[in-house]
Amino acid sequence: GRCGSRTANGDTAALTQAILAYAENRARREEEGRRARQLFDARFTKEKSVGEFIRLLEELGRKSGAKASGGDPASTSPPSRSFALKK
Repeated sequence: GRCGSRTANGDTAALTQAILAYAENRARREEEGRRARQLFDARFTKEKSVGEFIRLLEELGRKSGAKASGGDPASTSPPSRSFALKK
C-alpha cells in the first residue's frame, strides 16, 4: 500500500497539492503514516543504520586523508572504531 506521495523535483504546485491532500484527510495521513512506519521498521534497524554511518565516516576519512596527504586513499588507515550500541 501507499505510504507517502511523490512529486517531481521542483514541482511546487504538485507538492502543494500533495500537502493539501494530507491536510484535508486525517484518515489518509494516519493510514499512510502507519504504513511508512512499518516499512521503516522493516528496512532499518539501529545496528544497520549505525553500521552504514560508520562505513560512511570511514570512507570520508579515507578521502580526506588522501586529499591532505596527496596520497592514495587506499593506503590511508581507517579511523579506529569505538562505538557501542545501547538498547
